[in-house]
Amino acid sequence: QGIQYIDLTDADGFLQQSFTVKCTANINFSGSFSRREVGGSGFKSLIEIIDSSSSVVAISTAVNFSPFENQELWKQVSGSALLAPGVYSFRFTMNNFANCDNAYLCGPPGCLEYVRLNSFYAEERNCAVNLNWLSLFEIDVKEYAVEYSHNGSAFTVIGKINPTVTPPNFPYSFLHTSPKIGKGLYRLRMTDFANRKEYSQVITAITTCYGPAAVFPSPVNGILTVNIQGSNANAQNSATVINMIGQRILSKKLSPGINTLDLRLVAAGIYVVVIYDGRSHMAHKIFIP
Repeated sequence: QGIQYIDLTDADGFLQQSFTVKCTANINFSGSFSRREVGGSGFKSLIEIIDSSSSVVAISTAVNFSPFENQELWKQVSGSALLAPGVYSFRFTMNNFANCDNAYLCGPPGCLEYVRLNSFYAEERNCAVNLNWLSLFEIDVKEYAVEYSHNGSAFTVIGKINPTVTPPNFPYSFLHTSPKIGKGLYRLRMTDFANRKEYSQVITAITTCYGPAAVFPSPVNGILTVNIQGSNANAQNSATVINMIGQRILSKKLSPGINTLDLRLVAAGIYVVVIYDGRSHMAHKIFIP
């Protein structure tokens, strides 16, 4: 995983990131350092591998910088180690006058864990299921695929998300807009650029929206969502937006499932949305701020 241009404020310190080795393997590691500014003290930079008991198990070559060394000069350090399965830390030792860049940790295919989740959870929201997860670290992750199952045996991909370039622990989210009523099972399939796949734990969400239609959100921030449930494809579904003096503001034919109404040009106020699902009418009060 590359780490680019990170500065320390302390006179001497370190930066580190954890990683997991899944099988006994020869691990190679390297990184580059330079001066951030001319002046200050001289310093030494190197990389260490730390095990779960905080012991140094491997150390790279070291580079020394003088107080007035050329800022454009980059120096590389490297090392290797035979590591048993376990959790380790990749630690830069550096000075607040230093930059670090091009840090790499390499091992045999399948031995390095390339992604670890900090959390993965689901919550029902207005007849949909919002899935959220945090990554503790990511190394060459190509995509997250969200998989869904209603029966617990067959999972189907319902969406894909590319990883961010932000630091680890950045939150991800995905909205499943058309879950079946009752219990739904979700998992993440994580794929790296070598097309290796890992799966998260399976989590459960209960969808309890038994009404024929759901209207959300309120207050409305431009777009109103109408979820028509239990309606057949031939039904004459529709939505009509009416103001508080009975004037019709907008009408739209709807399809079974998720529909959207664009209310961005509608004035602020309280309105009633009348939904017809082919059998009966339902009225929902909404607020546009």
